[in-house]
Amino acid sequence: RRPVEDLGTALPRALHSLLEAFPSDIVVLDTAAGLTEETLTLFTITDVLLLLVRPDRQDHHGSAVTADVARRIGVPRPALALTHLVGDHVADDDRRRLEEVFAIPVAAELPFAPELDEHRGDVPFVVAHPQHPWSLAVGSLAVGFGAEPE
Repeated sequence: RRPVEDLGTALPRALHSLLEAFPSDIVVLDTAAGLTEETLTLFTITDVLLLLVRPDRQDHHGSAVTADVARRIGVPRPALALTHLVGDHVADDDRRRLEEVFAIPVAAELPFAPELDEHRGDVPFVVAHPQHPWSLAVGSLAVGFGAEPE
């Protein structure tokens, strides 16, 4: 984990508190699309940047710019997660094309799961539905990035 002490007020105090109160293998931060001061600050402390990309070319340009900036800043492990997949997986040719376009590897293929939008509960979807294909894909992704398997 990269140090966060020297970032001053650019990084929200809540993140500092979270990291101190809940030491964990992985902290996932879902930021707004695009490049803002906050996202750029987070890039400087992250060990892994996971870009969520749809294989249908929706907003590939913006995501490619984000991937390029992450490389320039020096994010150690940028990766792609392909989302909203219909079917078992992305064709090998499409996967290779995306890895070439973004110049970073595909780390996960997350299936389309309308149940995510419908989930209302006190526990995360992956806990409530551990055998769901989406939950299994997220679990594999976390283990691939160094989390301990459950």
